[in-house]
Amino acid sequence: MNMLKITEVNKRFGGLQAVDSVSFEVERGSICGLIGPNGSGKTTIYNLITGFYRVDSGEITFKGEPITGLKPHEIVKKGLVRTFQVTRVFPRMSVMENMLLAPVSSGESVLAVLRGSRRVNEDERLYNEKALKLLDFVELTHLRNELACNLSYGDQKRLELVRALMTDPEMVLLDEPTAGVNLTLVNKMIDYIHQLRDKGLTFLLIEHHMKFIMNLSDRIFVLDHGAKIAEGKPPEVQSNPKVIEAYLGVKHKVIS
Repeated sequence: MNMLKITEVNKRFGGLQAVDSVSFEVERGSICGLIGPNGSGKTTIYNLITGFYRVDSGEITFKGEPITGLKPHEIVKKGLVRTFQVTRVFPRMSVMENMLLAPVSSGESVLAVLRGSRRVNEDERLYNEKALKLLDFVELTHLRNELACNLSYGDQKRLELVRALMTDPEMVLLDEPTAGVNLTLVNKMIDYIHQLRDKGLTFLLIEHHMKFIMNLSDRIFVLDHGAKIAEGKPPEVQSNPKVIEAYLGVKHKVIS
């Protein structure tokens, strides 16, 4: 069963066709990659899926229900969340405060819910327990009181991942989760994603780290100039002449 389905989606900005009749499906419980050269339309696709941009034509469905035209917080409420290429932590707040600022199912932050709750103490305890459990999962518990601006870029990436998990999503869109991080954290990210998939989460990843995406993904979709040029298992994509030409401008090498 597909979790996310994109059907003939188009998006134009003035004279630029940013997304050109793109279609693909992400199966429930899978890890899929979305790759392509810079400017190929990957982030635009994410913005369309998550409601930051409006689709010009085509349809996007999540768990079989159309989400085209919904606002970002409405899509989060349905169980679909994203991270960003450049981390969007709140730098002057602590790690723990960042976790509690994550939106919950109502679209409000946990802190906002706590302020309006009659069961503040119990709710606060539960949200704190949840946040600490997630921070422990990515080995950030010891930094819970540290300002987010003092974290390394890699630790900010980890914080953004688990902050998204505060919403109890069913699917996560990761935007370059290994950009700017060292090899040790790349390997940790692979482990985190595998563990989360084993717990039932579905993933779609934008990534330029080819070994990471090829080793992690069940299936890969490739964009170039806004159009999908290939789709398949990693070995199929690596040897696809259209993909090789899009990345390297040559037709005889294998991407690795």
